[in-house]
Amino acid sequence: MSIQGFIIRLLDLVLAGVLLVVLLLPLLLLFILARVVMGWPVFFLQKRSGYRMRIFTIYKFRSLPLLPDPHTGAREPGAFGGFLRRSKLDELPQLLNILKGDMSFVGPRPDVPEYTIRFIDEFSKALQIKPGLFSYASLKYFNEEEILRAQPEPLVYYEQIILPDKLKLDAELAQTFSLKVYFQLLLLGLLRSLGIRLSISLFTFAP
Repeated sequence: MSIQGFIIRLLDLVLAGVLLVVLLLPLLLLFILARVVMGWPVFFLQKRSGYRMRIFTIYKFRSLPLLPDPHTGAREPGAFGGFLRRSKLDELPQLLNILKGDMSFVGPRPDVPEYTIRFIDEFSKALQIKPGLFSYASLKYFNEEEILRAQPEPLVYYEQIILPDKLKLDAELAQTFSLKVYFQLLLLGLLRSLGIRLSISLFTFAP
């Protein structure tokens, strides 16, 4: 491990540990609310492709019902699930992924193996660094679900427009990754999570 890698891993461990302690009561409250409103299981576990395409299990609060709507046949988040998604609170359990070393605070968002295999050349460039919570792409597409809901064919729009752009941004992040970039995206990501939006153009993303 390089000196930079060691420093970033240490920062990830310290920050994730501190946030888990600080957010312990809110996390317990969310757990109880999710258990009451959504039922069991509270957590959503899914296989994702990580550093150098290694598979790991990502943790989230479950935001979708287990069974589809009997009238529409679709599985759509209810009021509570929608709140979790809009606020990104469903992502908080990924602090455990960071502690385990599966993820970092900064890095490309991990995708499902089906997509990484389908676009293996593009993903292999992006996943030369650990996946993370915050990236150029995650900040640009913070409201991705709203964008997709406005499209007549969401899946086609995602695969033809959003995904190629995200992969381009993720590859750029992997190529220019440094401590400076780590701190810049960490700051922008934390502020965006608190509802404060700053333009990425305010920063220079370079080693």
